[in-house]
Amino acid sequence: MMHAMTSWGLVEPWNPYVAVLPFLAYVICAWGAANGDRASLIAAVTAGSWCAQAHLGFVPLTLAVAVLALGWRVGPSSTGVIGGPPGWWPCRWC
Repeated sequence: MMHAMTSWGLVEPWNPYVAVLPFLAYVICAWGAANGDRASLIAAVTAGSWCAQAHLGFVPLTLAVAVLALGWRVGPSSTGVIGGPPGWWPCRWC
């Protein structure tokens, strides 16, 4: 992703460019929070808040990801992890 932004996009101080990488971190942390990781939930709230404050254009994106993650977490077929029943993952911390 950093390669696609070019070097100018990484050093440009204008707000839309500043929030691109933290938004990627937010999406990954929201995915982890949807799967039940509490540390990812804290990181997702922090990164999402930062993105929303950095530029107004990220507010709808941040809210959409939050709604999708919440829907995944509390949905009727929610198993706690993607792809299998609870406890199928080989280690607890993974």
